This record gives sequence, C-alpha cells and structure tokens, in this order.
Amino acid sequence: MDALTKNSGVLNGEPRKLDYRVSDPKNSPQLDVWQQKWLGALPQVLNSYNLSAYSAEFLRANENIVFGVTEKESGNRYALRLHDSKNGAFSQLRRDAASITSELLWLEALAKETDVIAPQPVRTIDGELTVEILLDSSDGCINGSLLRWVDGSNFDKAVPNAAWLVREIGRTLARLEEHGRSWNKPEGFTRPTYDRRYLEESLRVISDGIPLNVLNEADYDIISRTAQHVASVMDELGAGSEVWGLGHFDLGSSNCLVFGEAIRPIDFSLCGFGHYLFDLATAMGDLPVAHRGPCLAGYREATGMPNGYVPLLDVFLMMSIFNCWAFHIRDENQHHWLKPHIAKVVRNKCPLVLNGESFILRIP
Repeated sequence: MDALTKNSGVLNGEPRKLDYRVSDPKNSPQLDVWQQKWLGALPQVLNSYNLSAYSAEFLRANENIVFGVTEKESGNRYALRLHDSKNGAFSQLRRDAASITSELLWLEALAKETDVIAPQPVRTIDGELTVEILLDSSDGCINGSLLRWVDGSNFDKAVPNAAWLVREIGRTLARLEEHGRSWNKPEGFTRPTYDRRYLEESLRVISDGIPLNVLNEADYDIISRTAQHVASVMDELGAGSEVWGLGHFDLGSSNCLVFGEAIRPIDFSLCGFGHYLFDLATAMGDLPVAHRGPCLAGYREATGMPNGYVPLLDVFLMMSIFNCWAFHIRDENQHHWLKPHIAKVVRNKCPLVLNGESFILRIP
C-alpha cells in the first residue's frame, strides 16, 4: 500500500497533515496519474471543512472520484467526492455546481423529513455544500463535496434473508420517489432529466463504439430500432406526476448498504427526473433473476403500481443498459467485457423488446 503525506493547511494555528493511501491499486491502471492529480486537489477541498488531522484513502473512480476520509482525533468517517468523471460521457452533468448542490439539498431534506438513512452532506466552514477546486489549466475547475459515512455492509445475494432484503430495495426505492414527489423543491433545483433527449444522446455516444470495434453497423441498427421503441413508450406514458418525478436512478445492489434488515441507499450522484419505471428497472436489472420478483413485489406493495405497467419494465431496462454502454464505451479498459455484452444483448434481448415479449423476470 502506497502512502504519501502532504501538508494540508492550518487549523487553529496548527498545521494539518493529510495521510493519503491507495486502497486497491489493481482497480486503477491510471493510479500514478491520479496520485499526482488528485492528491493536490484533496487539501483544496478539506481545508474548507472544520476537520482536525485526517487520513484519506482512495476508494473508486466512476461517476466521481471518491476518497474515504477519517478524522484522526474523533475517528469520524466521511466520503469525499471530487466531481470529475474518469469518462468524458455526460461529464458536464456531473461537474455542474448547481446540479451537485441540488443533489445535496435533496439528501439534506431526506435526513430531516424521512427515516431513510442515506449519506448526509457536510457543509463547509462558510456554510456551502460544495467547494470549487482549481486543477491545472487543461482541466479547469471542478467541485468537491463531503458526505458523512454511512455504516453498513455490502449486499450479499447468498445470505439467508436475501429475498427479504431485495424486497426492501423495492420499498426503499418507492420511499425515495414518494419524498421526491411531495418535497417542495427549492428555487433553482436542477438535476439531469432522463427523457427522450437523454436517450438520443446515449445512442449518439454508443455510435462512437463502431470505429473502436466495440460493435458493428448491424448491431447499431438493432440498438437504434430498440431505442426508438423505448422513446415511443416514453412518449405514450407522458410525464404526469403518477409516472414521472425525482428519483435515485442508480439503486443497484452495489448502492445498497445492509444494516440489520434495513437497506441504506448511497451514491445519489445520478439522481434526477425521469419515469419511475426507469428507476425501478435500473434497480431490478442489477439483481439476479431470482431476486427481481421480490424487488418488484416490495415496490408494488409500497406504490400500488398497476399490473399494466409491469411489461414496460423490459423497455426501460433497455434504456438503463444503453446508458451504461454510453458511459463506458469510450474507456478502452472496459471494452473486454463491453463488446461481448453488447453482442449478447443485441442477439437475445433487443428482439424480445421489439416483439413485445417480457424477459426481465426470466433472463439475466
């Protein structure tokens, strides 16, 4: 494990030290670049918070660059996010200060108005929710934010109570949507909108994979026809409050912490406005087939979702899959799994959706 130490400013007249550690070098082929780039950014963020000496550990780089931060005196733990995706696709949505602030305002409201245990934002010494970070001239400025650590363990599909837990995922998703529906959003609240335009942009980005040999023209034609079908279903559903609103839109099992028999949702960085069926299909699609039914049952218990909407989950699962491809397709390190996955979906799932056949409860 590599460790670097850097002076990170002064608190109450005493210099603070940042002990930077890398948790898993195997997950980061660009680790050396990030050590130089992000180590310099950490003090810029953490100097804005009333923390004593602390250590920071690199956790992951996906939608954001995430570090675990531990205050040495108190032992309090935090998640520090640098809002700069390692992938250029849709990066502006994740770097915009107003959008990040809106996400954090919703998290604050969830903590005050519900019993959902989710990450709570930490405000700066000046009362702000984000900190602007100046990187080198080629990268410009990005934003950082700090969240209180949420205790819990990763979801394990092999535990005896897994069926109960996935039912809780469905219920938790519904509770988040219900709050998002009733919450009086502050002026200027802005989050991504997962609509036809977003789907079309995903499709455009996927086409970048053709010259990269991740897919061929014939595959793209089938994907395009499937996306057109998804868009027509979205148009037919409309955007009434019973089908559309603020949601998490990334509540896969990896973003669900287990605490006893409760689910604690984390990583709201993709929260936004869209069809609730898209929110649910994204959560179900991340689960083993055997767990999708209980997740759906938990959601329906909480929402009373009509039977007629169930077959549409397959359509919105395709949108979730397309968005995933768009996010990863420009990253050559992902091509080893992405290329066969695209071929498999084009062969096995797109035809079913185009023929109006349901697969979400029977095909992985």
